[in-house]
Amino acid sequence: MKKEYLYYIITIASIILFLELSFSFILYNNVKNDIKQECFINSQNNLRNMISLLNSNLFTILKEDNYLKDFKFEKENKYNPNFYIFEKNLFIKYGEKIYMVPQESKNILLNIFFEKKENGKYFSIFLDHEQIPDEVKKEFERYYVLNNSYGFFETKHFLVSYKKSNYENLPEYTMIFWEDKNLEFKHFNDILFLFVSIHILVLVFIATFISFYINAFYTVIKIEEEAKKNLELLRINRTLTIEKFSESIVHNINNPLTTVYGYIQILVKKRPELVSQFKLDKVVENIEFVSNQLKLLLNKKVSDIEEYIDLNEFVKDELKFLDQTLRNENITASFYEGVALPKLKINRNDLKMVFDNIIDNAIDALQNSSIKNIILRTYYKNHKIFLEIEDTGEGITDEIKEKIFDLYFTTKNSQTYYKRGSGTGIGLYSIKKIVELYKGEITFSSIFSKGTTFIISFPAD
Repeated sequence: MKKEYLYYIITIASIILFLELSFSFILYNNVKNDIKQECFINSQNNLRNMISLLNSNLFTILKEDNYLKDFKFEKENKYNPNFYIFEKNLFIKYGEKIYMVPQESKNILLNIFFEKKENGKYFSIFLDHEQIPDEVKKEFERYYVLNNSYGFFETKHFLVSYKKSNYENLPEYTMIFWEDKNLEFKHFNDILFLFVSIHILVLVFIATFISFYINAFYTVIKIEEEAKKNLELLRINRTLTIEKFSESIVHNINNPLTTVYGYIQILVKKRPELVSQFKLDKVVENIEFVSNQLKLLLNKKVSDIEEYIDLNEFVKDELKFLDQTLRNENITASFYEGVALPKLKINRNDLKMVFDNIIDNAIDALQNSSIKNIILRTYYKNHKIFLEIEDTGEGITDEIKEKIFDLYFTTKNSQTYYKRGSGTGIGLYSIKKIVELYKGEITFSSIFSKGTTFIISFPAD
């Protein structure tokens, strides 16, 4: 299970949640606006009907019998100067004439326009604007100035609609209608509550699903990490077991080998004529090689003698020595020297062992390659001396990258490489031990069928 899957799921869940919340918000506003629009239409219809009702009463009120001569209003209503209440009587001003509303008609008007309805709806014709709630009155003053014919607005607690009567045979007046928002939106709020409850349940389900998935994901990750740790411990234990086993074998081989080596050296000194006849020099060379390999298995240096070596000169000398071998294999070698390179304190034979093993591996990797190049680089960086050896060979597959430094691990056919002394699974293991003995580090990068680059670094004194 990959970590990317978790990121994908969280991202997709977040996008879905965002879209769902956006859709819910848009839907909420649209429904609310629809309700307000419907309230406006209904309230305007109600106002129109109430105005018609009032006008029909005014025709019966505005008669000569109700006309008052020499009567003046002491003060006028701010928005409607045509209606006035004085000493519990209702007066109507029409033109310059003032009419007193008969008591029976007054009670009808007052009951119609000032009685609070059970459904939270209110009417007024501004006979006494003090009866209007302050928040409605305050907003009405602003809206009425902007548009005094008709309008609709909302306050914190009310939805308000107003309409002006403009009947040519009757006095002008403005009628206002307001209703409680809580009552108007009650049904919608009930639906909204249900919707929010369902929404919360969905969110809880999504959060629970994601939390379970995350828990399962990290459980799998933990199991995988534990498996890797156990595998690494198993590999280390296996290597230690092989090393201990090899060490006992090395001791058993090294003692008689040392004896044989000593007797051959005595024989070479006493009977030098036998050297060419029996190729004793090659015997000595091979015994020394085997001895060095055995020492590496014991994690010992080939020699304790160290010297300061110019790495650039060392590489050039080795390339000269290998020139004929590379020519025979049709391999081109390129060397890019590092500048201002400090000298490396190391035993020359140990460095030669590291260099030759990697070059041998590069030559083996280039056997079936159409392009046969080896590129060498040296440079100095971060107080370390680096040597890079790159080849254009077959590369290393991902499956074996973690194993190439393991003791006795090899992908080479032992019969094919026997004559060259490789294919034993000791080479890379050995040079890694040598590099580590000098507190250095060896790493590599490889692309299958493209090539491999080994990077060796040693600390500079």
